[in-house]
Amino acid sequence: MNESGLLFGQVEFLTQAGAPELSSIMEHRVARVHSITREEMDRGMSIEAMVDRMVRAARERNARILYLRPVLKPSGAESLLEANRQYLSRLVAALRARGFVTAPAGPMGQPAPGLMPTLLVVLGVAAGCVMLLDAISPVSAPVSAALVAVAAAGFAALWGMGYSILARQIAALVSAVVFPSLTAFILLAPPHNTLPRAGSAWVRFAVSRFMLASAVSVAGGLLLAASLTDLVFMIRIRQFVGVKLMHILPLCLAAVAYLQYYVRRSHESVLQSAAEFLNSPVLIWHALLIGVAGVLGLVYIVRTGNTSAFAISVPEFEQWFRTTLERALIVRPRTKEFLLGHPAFITAAALVVFRDRSLLLPVALAGIIGQVSMVNTFAHLHTPIIVTLARTGLGLCLGLPLGLAGAWILMALIQWARQWVRGPGK
Repeated sequence: MNESGLLFGQVEFLTQAGAPELSSIMEHRVARVHSITREEMDRGMSIEAMVDRMVRAARERNARILYLRPVLKPSGAESLLEANRQYLSRLVAALRARGFVTAPAGPMGQPAPGLMPTLLVVLGVAAGCVMLLDAISPVSAPVSAALVAVAAAGFAALWGMGYSILARQIAALVSAVVFPSLTAFILLAPPHNTLPRAGSAWVRFAVSRFMLASAVSVAGGLLLAASLTDLVFMIRIRQFVGVKLMHILPLCLAAVAYLQYYVRRSHESVLQSAAEFLNSPVLIWHALLIGVAGVLGLVYIVRTGNTSAFAISVPEFEQWFRTTLERALIVRPRTKEFLLGHPAFITAAALVVFRDRSLLLPVALAGIIGQVSMVNTFAHLHTPIIVTLARTGLGLCLGLPLGLAGAWILMALIQWARQWVRGPGK
């Protein structure tokens, strides 16, 4: 294969035995391949849906070989020959309309930065770690500098011993956990001054907190992507590790932020406050709420990543909604960001302004899910960075007005419920 100048075709979403070894021997002359299985096609997949899927693979995931199986069961009344002609001609037209050309595939040329540029990135990740530690418990400047130096030295040592891939993966995972966790402390920190409940003061506060937290998450995402900037990650011979962990730990640290700002007494340490909280009695409604939260958490974790021990199919309505967004926008934003995470973040910020703790923790946790998702998007190194930035920006633009509307509705409902409980005239 080397002597003939051939490429190794790496098929998406398929485990090919020996792929990392073969890619290494061939000096990573790899082209990503996308195909639609015969089973999917024979279930009545329309030509339009197949074309959309192929174009999305080329545009969003750097697929450079589109492996076409013939249409054997047309979804319409056309003949086999006409169905296949339409499939091929529409696909070529759609690819060219988006700036692609049909030609022999070539390997991706991506220079791998050496130790020093990557070490600068690691310094940024280590600084984020120190900021998170300081948010939990104040850390002095000398200790902060020492921690950053130790992190840089450890990274350089791993790199020098020949574990550069592992060192990159560790740096990326730390970035994926630390920066969304920082946004929890940004969100839940009480305002320094009492803000009026009426007027637009709460709107300015919520929007400013949301934009600051989102900037932190984007910075963390860029550091994550920079940590993994290497050809083996861009062609997915190696991958980001710890997807489940990065979706769990920030939520745990968000609970720590809530504990620190709203449960801990001034004379207590975080550990003392946590111990007292764990010794509190559990009521029946607490147990029911924990059970519901457990089920939702299981669904949330199972649906993260590309593989899982449990399979949860995507509902048809959600599939239709995703397809509609892909056709209407330049790139589809993540639904759990603009429909769940970002609106919940803004709503939680409004609850912080109103000093209303009745729903603050669950709403804040939902808001942090959006921040985690933003950082996770940057872990997809096979996706062009401009596509990732566009997806993130669209999610922010759509989530902001939805969040303001949702916060206003929730505040009105809470006020109405409290008046109803107090009774008329009270």
